[in-house]
Amino acid sequence: MFFKLARLIHFQRIFLQLNIIFDKCLYSRGYNKQKIAEVTDMVKLIVFIAIFSHVLACMWLKIGFLDPRESWIRLNEDTLDGNDVVHIYIFAFYWIIETITTVGYGDYSGTTHYELMFSMALMVSLFYSLISFADLLFFLF
Repeated sequence: MFFKLARLIHFQRIFLQLNIIFDKCLYSRGYNKQKIAEVTDMVKLIVFIAIFSHVLACMWLKIGFLDPRESWIRLNEDTLDGNDVVHIYIFAFYWIIETITTVGYGDYSGTTHYELMFSMALMVSLFYSLISFADLLFFLF
């Protein structure tokens, strides 16, 4: 499984192709290089967040299926259809987006040790990223 995750390195090719496509499309419409770079960076950020959120949602699902008797899937049986994997994935993706954006309503959480450790690691790493980003903005302006 971990070797499959190593394939994520090749996503750089997608971003290079994205640069080429946006350069050609936007340059032909009369945009200058700075505006093209801004639009390309924004689209790359959105694509990166979507891919990163998908990978984290898949990890959350995997952790949830480790112990199906006591996991977050079992705890939220009333809102989830246990046999519909798409519905469970959407629920996991919702939880990841909720955690990444630091909204954290508190309505859903992990119950097993693995789920709690994953949640804490995710929150600590996101808090560190937020502090680093704020520090970067402070020194740029």
